[in-house]
Amino acid sequence: MAQQSSRLNRLLTLLDTGSTQATRFSAARQIGEIAKSHPQDLNALLSKVSQYLRSKKWDTRVAAAHAVGAIAENVKHTSLTELSSCVEVKMLEAGMPATFDDVVTWPNFHTRNLAGTSFRSFDLNKVLEFGALVASGGQEYDIASDNLKNPKERLARQKQNLRRRLGLDMCEQFMDVNDVIRDEDLIEHKINFSGNVFASQHFSSKPLRNIQQLVTSMVPTSRSRRPSARELNLLKRKAKNSSKDHTKGWSKDGDADVTQSHDMVSPKNISLDSSGSFKQLTDTVSDDDSFENDGDGGWPFHSFVEQLLIDVFDPVWEVRHGSIMALREILTYQGGSAEILMPEVNCTAGSVSHLNDNNSESSVKREREIDLNLQVSQDESEPILKRTKIEDAPCSVINSRDGDLDVCMKIEDDGGHIPMPANGEIDVSFVKVEPQFDLGSAYHFSNDVTETMGNSGDNGSIEKRNMLNNLSQKSELMNLVKEARTSWLRNCEFLQDCAIRFLCVLSLDRFGDYISDQVVAPVRETCAQALGAVLKYMHPALVQETLNILLQMQRRPEWEIRHGSLLGIKYLVAVRQEMLHGLLGSVLPACKTGLEDPDDDVRAVAAEALIPTSAAIVSLKGPLLHSIIMLLWDILLDLDDLSPSTSSVMNLLAEIYSHEEMIPKTLGTLGSTDKLELDLNEVGHMDDLEEGTSSLENPYMLSTLAPRLWPFMRHSITSVRLSAIRTLERLLEAGHRRSIADESSSFWPSFIVGDTLRIVFQNLLLESNEEILQCSESVWNLLVKCLVDDLETAAKSYFSSWIELASTPYGSTLEVTKMFWPVALPRKSHFKAAAKMRAVKLESENQTYKAIESTESTPSDQNGDASANSAKIVVGADLDISVTYTRVVTATALGVMASKLKGPSLQYVVDPLWKGLTSLSGVQRQVVSMVLISWFKEMRDFSKSDEVINGISSDFRHCLLDLLACSNPAFPTKDKLLPYAELSRTYSKMRGEASQLYNATEASGLYQDLMSSINLDVENLTTDDAVNFASHLAFMDNGNSGLESDGMNLVEELESLKQKLLTTAGYLKCVQNNLHLTVSALLAAAVVWMSELPAKLNPVILPIMASIKREQEEILQNKAAESLAELIHQCIERKPGPNDKLIKNLCTLACMDPRETPQAGVLSSVEIIEDQDLLSFGSSSTRTKSKVHVFSSGEDRARVEGFISRRGSELALKYLCMKFGGSLFDKLPKIWHCLVEVLKPCNLEGLTEEDEKLIDQAIYSIKDPQILINNIQVVRSIAPLLEVTLRPKLLTLLPCIFRCVRHSHIAVRLSASRCITAMAKSMTLDVMGSVIENVVPMLGDMASVHARQGAGMLVSLLVQGLGLELVPYAPLLVVPLLRCMSDCDHSVRQSVTHSFAVLVPLLPLARGMSLPAGLTEHLSRNQEDAKFLEQLVDNSHIDDYKLPLELKVTLRRYQQEGINWLSFLKRFNLHGILCDDMGLGKTLQASAIVASDIAEHVAAEKSEDLPPSLIICPSTLVGHWVYEIEKFIDPSLLTTLQYIGSAQERSSLRTQFDKHNVIVTSYDVVRKDIDHLKLFFWNYCILDEGHIIKNSKSKVTSAVKQLKAQHRLILSGTPIQNNVLDLWSLFDFLMPGFLGTERQFQATYGKPLLASRDPKCSAKDAEAGVLAMEALHKQVMPFLLRRTKDEVLSDLPEKIIQDRYCDLSPMQLKLYDKFSGSHVRQEISSMVKINEDTGGTPKASTHVFQALQYLLKLCSHPLLVLGERIPEHLMPLLSELVPANSDIVSELHRIHHSPKLVALQEIMEECGIGVDASGSEGTIAVGQHRVLIFAQHKALLDIIEKDLFQTHMKNVTYLRLDGSVETEKRFEIVKAFNSDPTIDALLLTTHVGGLGLNLTSADTLVFMEHDWNPMRDHQAMDRAHRLGQKKVVNVHRLIMRGTLEEKVMSLQKFKVSIANAVINADNASMNTMNTDQLLDLFTSAEGKKGAKMSKSSNDSDVDTKLPGRGKGLKAILGGLEDLWDQSQYTEEYNLNQFLAKLNG
Repeated sequence: MAQQSSRLNRLLTLLDTGSTQATRFSAARQIGEIAKSHPQDLNALLSKVSQYLRSKKWDTRVAAAHAVGAIAENVKHTSLTELSSCVEVKMLEAGMPATFDDVVTWPNFHTRNLAGTSFRSFDLNKVLEFGALVASGGQEYDIASDNLKNPKERLARQKQNLRRRLGLDMCEQFMDVNDVIRDEDLIEHKINFSGNVFASQHFSSKPLRNIQQLVTSMVPTSRSRRPSARELNLLKRKAKNSSKDHTKGWSKDGDADVTQSHDMVSPKNISLDSSGSFKQLTDTVSDDDSFENDGDGGWPFHSFVEQLLIDVFDPVWEVRHGSIMALREILTYQGGSAEILMPEVNCTAGSVSHLNDNNSESSVKREREIDLNLQVSQDESEPILKRTKIEDAPCSVINSRDGDLDVCMKIEDDGGHIPMPANGEIDVSFVKVEPQFDLGSAYHFSNDVTETMGNSGDNGSIEKRNMLNNLSQKSELMNLVKEARTSWLRNCEFLQDCAIRFLCVLSLDRFGDYISDQVVAPVRETCAQALGAVLKYMHPALVQETLNILLQMQRRPEWEIRHGSLLGIKYLVAVRQEMLHGLLGSVLPACKTGLEDPDDDVRAVAAEALIPTSAAIVSLKGPLLHSIIMLLWDILLDLDDLSPSTSSVMNLLAEIYSHEEMIPKTLGTLGSTDKLELDLNEVGHMDDLEEGTSSLENPYMLSTLAPRLWPFMRHSITSVRLSAIRTLERLLEAGHRRSIADESSSFWPSFIVGDTLRIVFQNLLLESNEEILQCSESVWNLLVKCLVDDLETAAKSYFSSWIELASTPYGSTLEVTKMFWPVALPRKSHFKAAAKMRAVKLESENQTYKAIESTESTPSDQNGDASANSAKIVVGADLDISVTYTRVVTATALGVMASKLKGPSLQYVVDPLWKGLTSLSGVQRQVVSMVLISWFKEMRDFSKSDEVINGISSDFRHCLLDLLACSNPAFPTKDKLLPYAELSRTYSKMRGEASQLYNATEASGLYQDLMSSINLDVENLTTDDAVNFASHLAFMDNGNSGLESDGMNLVEELESLKQKLLTTAGYLKCVQNNLHLTVSALLAAAVVWMSELPAKLNPVILPIMASIKREQEEILQNKAAESLAELIHQCIERKPGPNDKLIKNLCTLACMDPRETPQAGVLSSVEIIEDQDLLSFGSSSTRTKSKVHVFSSGEDRARVEGFISRRGSELALKYLCMKFGGSLFDKLPKIWHCLVEVLKPCNLEGLTEEDEKLIDQAIYSIKDPQILINNIQVVRSIAPLLEVTLRPKLLTLLPCIFRCVRHSHIAVRLSASRCITAMAKSMTLDVMGSVIENVVPMLGDMASVHARQGAGMLVSLLVQGLGLELVPYAPLLVVPLLRCMSDCDHSVRQSVTHSFAVLVPLLPLARGMSLPAGLTEHLSRNQEDAKFLEQLVDNSHIDDYKLPLELKVTLRRYQQEGINWLSFLKRFNLHGILCDDMGLGKTLQASAIVASDIAEHVAAEKSEDLPPSLIICPSTLVGHWVYEIEKFIDPSLLTTLQYIGSAQERSSLRTQFDKHNVIVTSYDVVRKDIDHLKLFFWNYCILDEGHIIKNSKSKVTSAVKQLKAQHRLILSGTPIQNNVLDLWSLFDFLMPGFLGTERQFQATYGKPLLASRDPKCSAKDAEAGVLAMEALHKQVMPFLLRRTKDEVLSDLPEKIIQDRYCDLSPMQLKLYDKFSGSHVRQEISSMVKINEDTGGTPKASTHVFQALQYLLKLCSHPLLVLGERIPEHLMPLLSELVPANSDIVSELHRIHHSPKLVALQEIMEECGIGVDASGSEGTIAVGQHRVLIFAQHKALLDIIEKDLFQTHMKNVTYLRLDGSVETEKRFEIVKAFNSDPTIDALLLTTHVGGLGLNLTSADTLVFMEHDWNPMRDHQAMDRAHRLGQKKVVNVHRLIMRGTLEEKVMSLQKFKVSIANAVINADNASMNTMNTDQLLDLFTSAEGKKGAKMSKSSNDSDVDTKLPGRGKGLKAILGGLEDLWDQSQYTEEYNLNQFLAKLNG
């Protein structure tokens, strides 16, 4: 399974982290398929999935359970049905026709006995003694050190803990929390509820393991198989662990010592402790066999299920929930196969394998523990198993010591005594029970009455059994029958065991989650489902037993248990519908009691439980049915506003009434309208009603019952409103069906038709929930099918007020008197009291339910007290729904109603409509127009002969046309100079302002001449007049500069009045135009639907087109679009017709939206597209909400208008496509012409050259790209709307559009990509084939950057647009994308990386899917790459890369692995960092891969030459590189050129580039010559010591990043030097964009890491730091290869680092203190402070840095800070410290002033260097040791040379290498030192000597000074400690105690730890790199930012201010986790889905 393992791991990760439920479930299904193809690995698989069952996350648990279900579905095991059919076939062949039941249940056997032993011994009180299971075990509240003797202290501690846990500690700042938790809350109270047996231990901490023992005792045979050796060990280990945890507990309970034989295990020992179960299983058992498989033929899930059954009692609710869900899934698919022992059943004739006796025995033999409930008689011949019915016979009761288990045994004395040991334990070691079914003596049941099963009474079956008796004992058939019986019994026992456990959980679980108004108990609900799955496979007799226990539970005082029992009953009746008839007798009374329960949640479940039985209830006759239904109706009267059961009760009523039988014929008598006030008691009694019940209690009297629903219609809880309207809908539907069948007209009591209409109309008016609105609409449409007389009555009374309500203006209150406020119906409340009493008494006898008469309100006061009930309802106050939408819905409904009325009654409709149409109100005209539209749309199909209708329509048409003729928005009414009524107030305001301005100007007397020319008629002033008037008055620029100040004030005042007037007039004009636009469009639409168009079409067409172009409300635009389609349809025959012009306009409008149709003039570059974020796929279908408020006010107006125009035209096109269907192009050829304006249709199959020429000519002949873009946009708009038959025609345009994807203009590429994406969404299969064939070559087209950009853009849009539909295509796209990820073009890289990131998670889902049809074979060239990618991703072994050349050295293993990795990067065009430790041969590995690329190229005999490669290194190493390459690689293959020297020399060298294939140069040279070097395209670009480019701002870095190369590689032993940002800069060179932008990177990784470094950081910060580190490590892992010397060079001697601490000399101390106390220090601290506040200036930071440098230099030597000329102010200070009269400077050169020099001298002398050699005979001694001395500053090297070597150690020979040495000569010095052993020391600066040099001849290193950057020091150390070193390397670091140097060293430590965490052992080779996660890395930056953090446990983006930091409530609320979404419950607990799945 190795190959599968990592794909499995990825799928498992998806279970947990999948972004959507669909992804998680898809992963679950695939895990199931893995189980199918690898059945042998079932247990390993289950153990992996099982870990996710315990997750804290709901979604993860559900997905994991689905995965278990998928596995169970795919693992095949013989089921009982297969077994039974097989047995029956065999019997038939043997000539004995018998059913399976006859065989297995023979001889006299009754299932009740099977149940007897367990169900009868189920004692609820015993179970409840174990304490309840709540949400968790409460361990988190245990106090760690509870040894506080003082109870006060304990209380205080507990309070503190609780406060912290409840988050109250945060609230202290703004509230007093002391009262929230009081002491008494924490003290345990012993309360005894009456009748509550276990109240005092309700939350006892008694270990729950005992429940396991209890269950084991109840179900004797199920848990009792003998454990395997492995399990025994596991149990021992567990016991050990448990004994540590529970020493006290165990010693108290005492574990009964049952003596064990080899064959027996006592039940107690096998009962696993439930707490850590799975964790320990998975920890202690190796992966591959985590769960024991029970040998051949055993049920493969046995051990797994056994473990789950233990977990169902876990104290943590999530664990219970997960394990029960898994059991539910397994039982759903495997319930019929559980514990069945047949290996393989084969039913073809004669093929049953010959089972000889031994076989049969061995497969049946199960060593069982003795069942202490059984009687055992021992016979000499065979042990026979007897089962007793537990009876009241006297029995000796043996109590086990700890009282867990009372076992009752009846000992029969027939020869074999069971010895009773003294301690009261039974020694069961000697009995071995084998269920050997000897057919002569099998199963004798000691039943008082031997009952036989089912049909055993009739003679036929007795004969069949006799036939069986005659079979020979050995025959094949007999063996088969034995096998079958064993299996059958095992299955029964197993199911029974599960059922008992589930019943225990239902009784014990107390966890509830409160969702809005009701409780959901996830554990109990899931448990009930699991019980349902068990019951499906159970024997009917056992089902009955289960029901008995559930009924017993229903009588408990704890509501949770009653709740659990009803949940069980709900699933029981749903699953076993066929048994319903028999069960109803017990189920109904229980549910009725439940319905009367005082607890509302119990009532809710009781109602739900009855829903599956509704059909059976309806078929009941007589009083019982009535009592149930009336009980439900009465409950409705009883409910208050917050009762959760409301919905359930109404749903049940709806279900009951939807059965045909419920709608009686008596309703026919209620049809008469003339007898509205009929006496309700006159309606005849129905025959089967109980006497004495008045007809008010008749469930068929809907006229009195339905109004009970009214109060719930406007209930505050959505689910209740939905249930109420649904119930009403069901009642109406049922009645309607009935009336159609009977052809009787009425199906709804006339008495309440009016009220019903009013209630539903109000729903339409006020409801904001989409679902309820739809339901209300369908109810309305049913209601208007009632008797016309009833409708007329309603129209007469209410139509006009409905019109008024619908047209209430925005912001006004609805008129309450016109509305219907039903009063909750009064009733006698003693009914409620009685129900409560009854429930509390818990009487279980089935009382006949006497309905208590309820007084109904009389019809007259049904209007209720309007004022009492109504709050003010303001139109537009509910922001969830737009006012326009409400008007459309209500007007449409009224139109539908009008269409049903006939003749004179139409007057009731016409009058209010006419009134509205002729009023001045725009809103009224809108509403009336919409009523007319809806009315005449309905009337289309009626005959045109109806006189009345024709008269009405012609009247209306004239009126509408008159109104349409008024085109001036200011005067919308014919012959009236009045504006719309809604605007009159604004008009008065404007006119007032105008006259004010006029009067003020006149009064000022300044503008006499101006005023004389103006004639202002204020009374009739229009907006235009006002604007003209105001613009005439020019106050400011009138040469008024000479005015004195009060004159100026006057002018300013006039100016402000003028501006005020202009604002008002402008606003008014805008509003007026919009209103007129809306009104005219609706009037015109009404004309269109009246079907007779006027001769002149313009007045009708113009408003409709204006609406399509400018209407902001989508729903109104929709009306206009629909009427336009109708208009075009009516004008098809009209000559000359408007159609062509209309269609052309629509197509133009479709291209108006600049967000969707790229503007060629504006979009000229990729940057603009990125800035405007145009690469996100905004599909035409999923657009923003109807209101255009989505655009912020500052947005470009044209943008908004474009958006509206495009939306309108697309709506119109949609209606045209719907209206004309397949004949669209025939009837409206203009549409096709618009599609092929530029684009040319071609044959999709294989383009000929002619075609290609034609396409190119068509595209490139167009000069203005915008024409092309517009054409493509029209295709895009219409593609998703076309009917299927027209699509092939549209597809002929594809080749042409693909050609546009590679167009030279970016806007055309964008447009074409969007178009193809839109087409792919609507016709995926057809389009995606072409996409793959066209895009893959384009991505690899190195010749055309446009092709690659276009292809990248297209794939990026497809990935966003198609989502999961891309799965089958993902493997074909991933490799080409991967290759492009390092494209030299930034935009290609960006789009490709983003797509890659999204496609990669889809790869595991694509596995195993066949290629989609329609893809040609030549795509298989991708298969090889895809296969390699899979190897990589699956982390399986990748073969060594064979170098195609000979190296002059043998590679070590790790070097070969390095080359494998480099070749992988090369193959996929990826780039990486080789960061092996110094001295492991990075140079060699890099040279080898460059050479191999050249060798491969030569071997392939390709025509074009490979470009040369560029190697950039520090100047010191240029010579070294050339030397190494020549040393290892054949010069004929690799020729090198050193590109260094003066500018002149370099320019002459450039001409030789093409003669060499490797150019070696230095960073310095690259910086200077970048302008030349960037023109070349390099093959490899290798940066040696690449950390040099760590600073992204430096010149070197920006120069290097301009180089273009096919492959990029960085070599660096220390890629992270100062902080993780270094890594960003390196990757920005390798793969720009891979780690996001610098800012994103800093936010995602830098900040959290920095925050976590702070010693005071919070736990959350620390955790965020760890997570960021982990995430970064994963992200960069495959691109970093690092091996350390310790890992790979076992032969490398060790490196010993010693820190030598020195104390400051008096001189240094004086200077140090002087500086610390000086003003400089104050300056610095104040600067640092200012810096922190303001973000700082570079100047300040350099100042600080100088100060630090001063202190560091002082630590090394005073001279470094004083220099040779001592400042005057220091003279007095220093003269104290030197002898009198001596020269201070020369005194300072004495080495004792610098303790470091003294220490250096000591170290050298210890090494035997510089020791006076006078003792020897003058020969030059070669010392044992050679030293490298590193300093930061040249000046210090000067001092060492001068003051130490030349003064005190004259015989030391040394060389020196620092920045002053010319770069060309540096390599010579290194060579000299390495080759001459007599040179003792080499003096180096860390900067120059620290890089890349090989100085293995030295073995002692002394660091005089230390770098802030630890890596520089480490680099320097590794000059000596590298390949080739034979001695131990000693490193001495000299540190001054108590100074800044110590701080530097601690900072170094932190930096090293960070670097090691990001790049660690996982980067050691391809195998450890987790290349399987390679693909998850390329997440786009935004994705990363979100995903990284959300994966972390703290689920909050690290960037955000962490909760708890800010003050106030907001910060606290921010810190709370998201609550889960309640929809997950509705999905998980949907009964119908559950049944569908269960029944397959």
